[in-house]
Amino acid sequence: RFWTNLTSYGKIGCLVKELEKYDFLMRIDDDSNFKKKINFDLFDVLQNNPIATAYMYNRYTDRVRDTRIGLWNFYRRYLKKFNYVPKNSSLRKAVEENNELMMHKLYWTAGNCNLYNISEFKKKPWEEYQNELNKFGGDYKYRWGDLETIGLFCYTHFSENPYNYDLIKKLANECRMPLCY
Repeated sequence: RFWTNLTSYGKIGCLVKELEKYDFLMRIDDDSNFKKKINFDLFDVLQNNPIATAYMYNRYTDRVRDTRIGLWNFYRRYLKKFNYVPKNSSLRKAVEENNELMMHKLYWTAGNCNLYNISEFKKKPWEEYQNELNKFGGDYKYRWGDLETIGLFCYTHFSENPYNYDLIKKLANECRMPLCY
């Protein structure tokens, strides 16, 4: 829950209070393995993007499905309640056609290395969205992940898709070996 509640600084189970003074946050999992030095500033793209990621994927497996139970219905109710239309054309089409599978097949941020422009999130109805997520409790009931919940927010409220560094490919090509993640 603490990643789903990205700006709930200092609340029980959420990020530490000291992080509220920063405009940019980076999430990196301890199981990430960079086999080569990154020779550029990962935060530079956040000047023009609300979110950036090391890589994106769109695999849809049974395991993925089982951690998204009820997410589609929650999301459609959220849109209807606040009269929102997704800015992402693929997600908008999924909603128009009531096609849950299209939502599952969006490109999602990997999560093990995501960067967030918090000031951009706060310009949008981020707190409203967080309240709706927390009231429903899908992260507890169904194990919804932050990749999907934050991803749906971004695809709904930002014109820009998440910036994809595609580090797996980029660093693998530079050092001629696969990048583990």
